Amino acid sequence: MQKSQAIIVPILNIRDMELHSKLICSYLGNEEYEGGDTWGDFLYLHMKNDVTTELITKLRTHNWYSNEYDPDEYTTMFIFKIDERSKEEIIKPFLLGKYSEISRKYVFDNFDFWLDGSKRPLNYKVLTKSPDLRRYWEDKLQVYLPPRAEVWSAPLKENEIYGYSGVKFWDKFNLKEDQKQILSTFAAETVVPQ
Repeated sequence: MQKSQAIIVPILNIRDMELHSKLICSYLGNEEYEGGDTWGDFLYLHMKNDVTTELITKLRTHNWYSNEYDPDEYTTMFIFKIDERSKEEIIKPFLLGKYSEISRKYVFDNFDFWLDGSKRPLNYKVLTKSPDLRRYWEDKLQVYLPPRAEVWSAPLKENEIYGYSGVKFWDKFNLKEDQKQILSTFAAETVVPQ
């Protein structure tokens, strides 16, 4: 799952379980549509084609709706132009991996809930720099995280841009495959003990 799917999709404020069940992936950039590796101006929802008319109407009548196209015969990409305020308060800190700087109103409106009375969802823990998530990473990585450190790695363009063809993050370094694997654990890990 892309980090944008865990943290940014609620920005649309579409409360529909079908949206989540038919959503394949979300992206903050699209080389096919934008013609480059820019990210953060649009939110792309890559959806299965078998969605109800009701959900299609919600997507197409959203005030950020910009366009849609079919990447293949089974899916549709819905495109939403993110407004300037949301870009500044939510998208910009997200792209920098500064999750704790994302608008507190957005965080509390969308993620401040209890799943079963005792466990908070991972995205809430990330957005609030949860002490138990910090301890989890310190134990797993056998390192001390500085007090101001975020507890999840920043999103990578290769994961958040549809059709990304640029240099992959880990390929920028002269690392052996086993080193890449160890380092990518922190970047990719999403299962956290409660």
